[in-house]
Amino acid sequence: MSNPAGAVYVIARGGQRVVASKAASALKRSELVMAVASCFGMGPESVRALGIASIPALIVISGIDIMAIKEAAQAARELAARGLLIYRDL
Repeated sequence: MSNPAGAVYVIARGGQRVVASKAASALKRSELVMAVASCFGMGPESVRALGIASIPALIVISGIDIMAIKEAAQAARELAARGLLIYRDL
């Protein structure tokens, strides 16, 4: 879904779960999912379930990454303020 208005409409009509389910069922039949399933000796349903289960992990990882970037910038400013880091080193 490329435009935001279309996404809002679909979510309003069926909810987020329906949108995710439709997207996952479309991917279930894709060539990539079939290749991964055959490599690991799993069925497409198992690969789809693992893919859906990985979504919360990706959200947590993204949040940790954002916090780490923010903390690194704050640490660099603190070191520079204490004279332990030269601004050209940033």
